[in-house]
Amino acid sequence: MQSQQKQPSLTYSPLPQYQIVRFSGPDAASFLQGQLSADVVKLSEQGSFAAHCNVKGRMISSFYIKRINNDYLIRVHREISDIAIAALKKYMLFSKVTLSVETELNCIAFKGEQLQERLERELELTSECWHMLNEECAELWIDKSAEQQLVNKLQAQTEDTEFWPLVLLQEGLAELREGQSEEFLPQELNYDLIGAVNFKKGCYTGQEVIARLHYRGQLKKHLRLASCAPSKLQNKAALIDKDRKKVGASVQSYTTKERTWLLCLCNDSSYESNDISIESCDKGLQKVQWHQLPYAIP
Repeated sequence: MQSQQKQPSLTYSPLPQYQIVRFSGPDAASFLQGQLSADVVKLSEQGSFAAHCNVKGRMISSFYIKRINNDYLIRVHREISDIAIAALKKYMLFSKVTLSVETELNCIAFKGEQLQERLERELELTSECWHMLNEECAELWIDKSAEQQLVNKLQAQTEDTEFWPLVLLQEGLAELREGQSEEFLPQELNYDLIGAVNFKKGCYTGQEVIARLHYRGQLKKHLRLASCAPSKLQNKAALIDKDRKKVGASVQSYTTKERTWLLCLCNDSSYESNDISIESCDKGLQKVQWHQLPYAIP
């Protein structure tokens, strides 16, 4: 008699840092199409990262958006959710759109081998309920009442430290956080390289500035992945070259026992130099090591 094949282990993490906002009504699609950088009308089942920008092209908020039935749901970081909601509401006055904050949906993440296959086979969930960040990581939006049952069915183990922020960094996905609203153009955070900006969809708020930068090719700095010895970093911590010149700054970071990982906005001319350091709060200048992102930067 053959023994039952053991399933690959999965790691589970709740994501309480996110809030889900629902847009419904007959004008929901056209309203969001005229506000967001992504092509809302042509969203795939997987959804898309997107940005809402001001008239100068600066990102007010960033989020992940999915269409579920006739509604559109965005998942936004709680640190900027109030700003995001207030900015979108300003443009809703003459549209038949209803905005509501979801209170019964939770965001959770799983990591492990054969993840998509197990989600489909064991849970019988359709892809509208999740998006795959990579082959081994997925984010699910699930009813609170079904969350624990889902975790038990997959026999997932909760890990002590949250893996999701580190996964986002290593995938080159920067999410706006507190104090970062209206600071960046989408291209500065590589949103044009991850499918979060569509240059053929037509007009939306900030589109003229964003498109001009794209077609004239004036951007000379990009978001890069780096690491250094475990250190305490502030947002906007300066990247310093061997001549003590500032060549960039950190955008987001996450520290493990072994390394501090960071996404930083760096001058293209200085990227991959072996003599770049970053200012830490606790250990002075720390030399950075560059790492490849999973997508290409032109």
